[in-house]
Amino acid sequence: MKNYNIDLKFFKNDPTYYFEKERFGKSFFYNVSYKGYEAKVYVFELYKILSNESFPLFGKKETLNGLSLIPIYIEGFKKGKEFFKSKYTVSTEILFQNINEYVKTLQTCYCHKEQEQGKRGWCWYSWNYPNIFNDEKIKEYGYFAGIISEIDELKEHYHQFKVIGQCDHSLIPQQTETKWDRLKVKQIAIIHVYEGLQITRENAGEIAAKHGYTAKNSGEGLFQDYTYFCSTANRKGIPTEYSSKKLKNKIELFESVVNHLSDNNKQRAIDEIKILKTLLENEYQ
Repeated sequence: MKNYNIDLKFFKNDPTYYFEKERFGKSFFYNVSYKGYEAKVYVFELYKILSNESFPLFGKKETLNGLSLIPIYIEGFKKGKEFFKSKYTVSTEILFQNINEYVKTLQTCYCHKEQEQGKRGWCWYSWNYPNIFNDEKIKEYGYFAGIISEIDELKEHYHQFKVIGQCDHSLIPQQTETKWDRLKVKQIAIIHVYEGLQITRENAGEIAAKHGYTAKNSGEGLFQDYTYFCSTANRKGIPTEYSSKKLKNKIELFESVVNHLSDNNKQRAIDEIKILKTLLENEYQ
């Protein structure tokens, strides 16, 4: 499966980027269409990619025709809507008899529930984007956009649902707190590396804060860890000031993130863990 490595300089060099992103933020989504079917896109950068016929790729002379990815995105979008309707749609009678519980359930899924792909709540797919992606990743984003669009429709028709997305922890039972909420900074960094999700100095503070790290230097620490683990040599190599304990700790750190990765990205982590275990065995045989 071919991966597309997006050249993020495109956004920084576009003089209209910040103005358009601000306008996008006020509308919350833009639409893309294919053969008369419209689908919502909640991530501005992804919309820019999908609406561009010649998007630059990092380190490549070739460009990506984002328009060719729209049918794949819409395929995922339709499946997401179907999933929501099949699992979460209830009758009007049941809705108004237990509307508070229904809202809590959707709020949990939206902000907190561990999902099969990536251990994330639905809303994660409305604010983050990968800089390396493939057809499956595009379909994945379309899928969760389809789910989020169903939430939008509920908000439009019933005021009780407008709290969804505010992530008010008072609405969520305490036991629904997820492993994702309790990740360490190094784990967050490693997950972003394997998922192909970029952390920059500009967005590191926001990402750290979403995981409960609000100290002044949390963003910089996350950025430094991400930069370190972006290096294949740093991930697969022997730790500085090597000892068996440090190497074992490193293996445990990488093992701890595997279940937080989407299915498409688990194998690379597993393979690199095997390399580290082999290093450990060879050093202490």
